[in-house]
Amino acid sequence: MSNLHIKVIGAGPSGSLLALSLVGNSNAVSIYEAKSKEQILLRDRTYAINHSSRRLLQRIGIWDDLNEFMIPFDSLSLEDYSVNQRLVLYNKDLVNLNSSYKEVGWTLDHKLLMEYLFYKISKSSNINIKFSSKDNDANALYDYTFAADGTNSRYRDLWKFKSYRFKYNQECITFKALLRTPFTHRAYEIFRKDGPMAILPMANDLYQIVLSMPPLKSDYLLNLTTSHFLDTVATYLPIGMEIDTLINKPQKFSLSLNVPIKLQDYNRFLIGESLHSLHPVGGQGLNLSIRDIDDIMNLLTSSNLLQYKICRYIDIYTTSFLTHMLIVIFSSNNIILKVFKLSLFTILRKSILFRKIVLSLMTDGIPHIFK
Repeated sequence: MSNLHIKVIGAGPSGSLLALSLVGNSNAVSIYEAKSKEQILLRDRTYAINHSSRRLLQRIGIWDDLNEFMIPFDSLSLEDYSVNQRLVLYNKDLVNLNSSYKEVGWTLDHKLLMEYLFYKISKSSNINIKFSSKDNDANALYDYTFAADGTNSRYRDLWKFKSYRFKYNQECITFKALLRTPFTHRAYEIFRKDGPMAILPMANDLYQIVLSMPPLKSDYLLNLTTSHFLDTVATYLPIGMEIDTLINKPQKFSLSLNVPIKLQDYNRFLIGESLHSLHPVGGQGLNLSIRDIDDIMNLLTSSNLLQYKICRYIDIYTTSFLTHMLIVIFSSNNIILKVFKLSLFTILRKSILFRKIVLSLMTDGIPHIFK
């Protein structure tokens, strides 16, 4: 389709990437954002970028530019403290679709991503962006309207898009710190009884730490002095890793699972965290949102709404289910689940095929594995 008039509500990563993805074929895109540009840039967040996102960014021609801001990691360590097991995944465990890359994944700072996206938007004569905008030009006619206004989406409620929501008995604490480790290009996903912990390389010795735990324990941790906070976090780290300095103030947010019952209504769509939100374990959030955009591009090319719905429902529901089961299984000390986890690590060590399947589920999503 060409010469479309498209409205995007929300100028965060999902909304901005969607606008850049749809601006071809003489389409005109209008972005409306309730926050100021400065408010969006101030968000302190780090994204794990996987190979499904890499392909979409290549498709819209911005991968090479963004790659300059990314920090690659060539291995991913999966560790379970309750059964004392560890497995490291390397690029040899990637499926053929991704195996030409030495990187298992990348990390990308939110501010660097948004500065680049806003720069690209400013250079496009077919994209108009309005910050601090409340009315969103509600009376104008558009061929398509996409709401990407975040987890607490106003438009999900306004359009009466029903969803299933589950609140975890966990909160997430995220912060940056300087760490000493022998593996400087390795990311970590660590399963603890209180909740998972992700350690993502940023630059040199700088790491983003994403720590999940019950609310009472997160409150206790955040009320500690900096030195006691660092001492406590040090007890969570893998053997051989030491924490030196806290770089920023830790931030806390609640965790919930939100999956859609309804994807669209006529020409109105939700995308990104407006459509779905997951536990941060596995770093699926932005990657799942980028796959939303990939399927939106396919929809506007083929006009096959049924194919779009099938792909999105399968991808969102399987990713949400697998992410949720990681929390259920790996945050438990149940003896049966311990036996299951030991068996799982044994199979993963012995079977490269199983490792490829697991890593592909993490990096591609089921519908996109077969593309």
